[in-house]
Amino acid sequence: MLPNDKFGRTVTMITQNGQDVYTADDGQGHTIQVSFPSGTDQAKVYNSLNGQAPPGYTPPVAKLSDTLDNKAFGQYIIDQFNSAHGAQNLTPDQNFQVTQLLEPFFILAQAGDIITLSAEISKIPVDGVLITQGLIDQFTALINGYLNGSL
Repeated sequence: MLPNDKFGRTVTMITQNGQDVYTADDGQGHTIQVSFPSGTDQAKVYNSLNGQAPPGYTPPVAKLSDTLDNKAFGQYIIDQFNSAHGAQNLTPDQNFQVTQLLEPFFILAQAGDIITLSAEISKIPVDGVLITQGLIDQFTALINGYLNGSL
């Protein structure tokens, strides 16, 4: 029995007229066939099969925890925060106030110390205008999701 391809399709092979004919069947009425000269290395066959996704296939979205190291994720947090605050149309004085308030937290994020940032984020003072509890909750969930591998 041949192993399934990367999409989970059942792969079978018959030899016919000097050709190895491979069929990948997804069990839902969609099959593909590839033929190679008899004795062709199966790695080439599977490379061909794996290059032909089934109809409607959507590749899985990569998780932040799989694609970003701690420093890159820290920068991602800063970028997300800046985007959230940019939408608020803060005055220059308000921007400076937020920067002063969050400087230690941004330093942790830039250093990639996500565990300490997670432990300390609840200490950011909520004023309901510049920093809301909803914003703190959003970033807490983002950080926890990264740390536990769900994002």
